[in-house]
Amino acid sequence: MDQAFSQALNRGYRRIGFCLPENASKGGVDANWMAGYLIAQMQLPKSRCLPAFIGSPKSTDLKAFKKWYDRWKPDVLVTLLGEERMWIEQMGMNYPSELALVCLNCPTNSDYSGINENNRFVGETVADHVINLVTRNERGLPRYPKVILTEGCWQEGESLPGRSVSAK
Repeated sequence: MDQAFSQALNRGYRRIGFCLPENASKGGVDANWMAGYLIAQMQLPKSRCLPAFIGSPKSTDLKAFKKWYDRWKPDVLVTLLGEERMWIEQMGMNYPSELALVCLNCPTNSDYSGINENNRFVGETVADHVINLVTRNERGLPRYPKVILTEGCWQEGESLPGRSVSAK
């Protein structure tokens, strides 16, 4: 979230919205996405802080999203996978110039800007960890569980173009 928010700010976006599917908003990734969004908003003047929209095109009616959009007028939307592009197009908006997108988990081979979670490296890390457990003859649940974090990296795409100074 920190990378996504920083990239949007550095490119001239001022009203950063966040859309998260309901299942991910209730503890997904230990609620780190929502926590990251709320912390990132603390950098902004209160007048530019927007509440998150909870829903997705798969489970939420376009009317609900449009009502949120009309009330808060984000100029960029941080999303999980970019599925909200469907809503933008259904609303007749010019994507990405009217409403840009940043993905927290860029789909493979997409044109989205956002975070590449390095899934191949994550898989290699899991394999290494399992091999180490087997080598040490460790079985069952660990007494002291470990959390292994692999940081995602920025993926440049077409969904977050820079904005002119006049757009600020």
